[in-house]
Amino acid sequence: MDELRRMDSPRALAMLMSRPKSGVPVDMARLNADSVVFEVGARTGRLVEALRGVPGLADTMVYAIEPSQRLARRLRELRLSRCMVIEAAVVGHGDSTGTVEFCEPNGLDGWGNIVGDYATHDHTVYPVRALDINTLLRECNISGYVDWMAMDVEGAEADILRHMHPDTANRILQISVESHPAHAKPKQIAAWLEKLGFRVSHFRDSGDTFVYGWREQ
Repeated sequence: MDELRRMDSPRALAMLMSRPKSGVPVDMARLNADSVVFEVGARTGRLVEALRGVPGLADTMVYAIEPSQRLARRLRELRLSRCMVIEAAVVGHGDSTGTVEFCEPNGLDGWGNIVGDYATHDHTVYPVRALDINTLLRECNISGYVDWMAMDVEGAEADILRHMHPDTANRILQISVESHPAHAKPKQIAAWLEKLGFRVSHFRDSGDTFVYGWREQ
C-alpha cells in the first residue's frame, strides 16, 4: 500500500493513506523527525504505520489515543516505535478523573463511539476514561507545538471543537478532522476551526470528508 497520494491543492497536500482506499490530508513538508503528531481515534494503527513508511518520519513521535479496550490492546501489541498509546476518549470538556460510556459494536473494528450510535446493533457498552484536549496535552508533557492532529472520533468531533480553548488551538499547527454529517457537517466543522484561528480546506476521498485546518508557523 502506498503511504502517500499527492493532491491537487494550493498547499501541495498529500493524503496519508490510513485505509486501503482513503487517507487523511496533511502537508507533509511541515513534518520531520522532530515533529509531534496526535492521532485522536487511532483505531488499528494504520495511520501510524503509514507515517512510519514516509522517508524521514520513522522517528516522529506519535500519541495514539483510542478508547476501545480491544483496539488499544492491539495497538500496544504492535509495539510501534516512538508511539505512545493512550486508552481514553477525548471529549470537549472534562477532567482527568472523568469517565464516559463507550459504545463498541461487536465484530466491527473502529466504529465505536461515545455519542450513542449503533445502539440498535449488537454492541457492548462500558466506561472509559475521558480526557479533554488540555488535559491530554498536559499529561503527555507537551509544552510546545503539536505539528499535526488527526481526528476521527465518530461524531464526537463537534463537542471537542466547540469547547476547545483558543490557547490550546494556537498550539496546533495542522489539524485534519473527519466529518460525520449526522453530528456536524463539514461547513460547521470549518466554521469552528476558523473561529479557532485556522485557515481551512475541504477534501473528499472515497466517501470520507475531511476538513483540514492549518496556521502559519
